[in-house]
Amino acid sequence: MSQRLRVEIKARDEFWQKAVLVEWEYRHPDWKLTSDAGGLYLINCEWLESLKAVATDCNSTIVIGPSNPGRRSLFQKLIPSSNSDATRSMISRAITKVFIAVTLLLVLTSVSQGKPKWHVLFDGKSTAEWRGFRRDSFPAKCWQVEKGIDKDRWWLR
Repeated sequence: MSQRLRVEIKARDEFWQKAVLVEWEYRHPDWKLTSDAGGLYLINCEWLESLKAVATDCNSTIVIGPSNPGRRSLFQKLIPSSNSDATRSMISRAITKVFIAVTLLLVLTSVSQGKPKWHVLFDGKSTAEWRGFRRDSFPAKCWQVEKGIDKDRWWLR
C-alpha cells in the first residue's frame, strides 16, 4: 500500500471546499479521499498533484497537514482562527495598543532629550501653525477655534 498523506483543503468558504470534493469525485471516481479529524483528508501521496489541480480549478488550495493533528488542535485552541470576528477584533485592539505605545515612547523620548522633535500644530487656542493644502496661510473662513476645539465650518466652503 502506498504512503498516505494528510492534507487540508483551503477554500474561500464551505461552498468552494465542497466543490473541490465534488470535482475530485467526478474526475477520479476510484480515488477516495478519507476524511480525518479536524477537516483534514488522507490521500495517497501520488494523488497530491492531481488534487492540487482540482483545487486550483475550484478557486482553492491544498495544504499538507501535520503528521500529528493532535498537536495542531492544541495550537488552534491557544490561537484562535484568523477568520473569526473575535480574532480580527483582538488583532485590531493589539495593533492600536502597539501604535499608542510607540507614539508615547517617541514623544517621551523627544521630551526627555530636551530638544523637541515634534512640532505642535494645534495648542487648543489658535491655528497659528496650520496651513491650508497648497497654501501659505490657514483657511480661517472654513475653520474656527471654539472652546479649545478646532471646528469645521463646512457650510462656508
